[in-house]
Amino acid sequence: MTNAFLNHLGAELDPNSGRLGPPGKIINITSISGILNTPINGAYCVAKHAKESLGEVYRRELMKFGIDVVSIQPGPIQSKLWEKNVGSLDRFADSPYRTMIENTDEIMREAQREALPAETISRLIDRIICTPRPKVSYIVYKHRWRAWLLARILPARLCDKLLWKRLNRSG
Repeated sequence: MTNAFLNHLGAELDPNSGRLGPPGKIINITSISGILNTPINGAYCVAKHAKESLGEVYRRELMKFGIDVVSIQPGPIQSKLWEKNVGSLDRFADSPYRTMIENTDEIMREAQREALPAETISRLIDRIICTPRPKVSYIVYKHRWRAWLLARILPARLCDKLLWKRLNRSG
């Protein structure tokens, strides 16, 4: 879909194409899960990580045309997603992952309570559009420093251990 609109964003090889205005921006809405992989959430994390990677590739390829690509990585946002997902893994309650699943449900309940309003994202999109040189990515999360620390700074083994402890603690 993005490729279909590249010419409208300013990706023309002919500098005399008569394009009106500056080149456009591509703003991808991914997820905090695109940079911080969590157990029991694998398929979602993989999909969001792929979208992060695609955005990075586009940003580097489209620099030649002045088209910028920005990633918004939301944490919990108020939606019906939470109600649909809490308890959705109950069919695995008799598996070796029982404790992880129960704790995942509790984490989702916490996320629902702390979820930011959707308007937070729309305001950020407006700010990105109006900023001549926005950052390449924005974490939108009440505890963004925590996510950034886990995803970007801590050694992978330490992050593994912290997530393991959180997901496998007993009642």
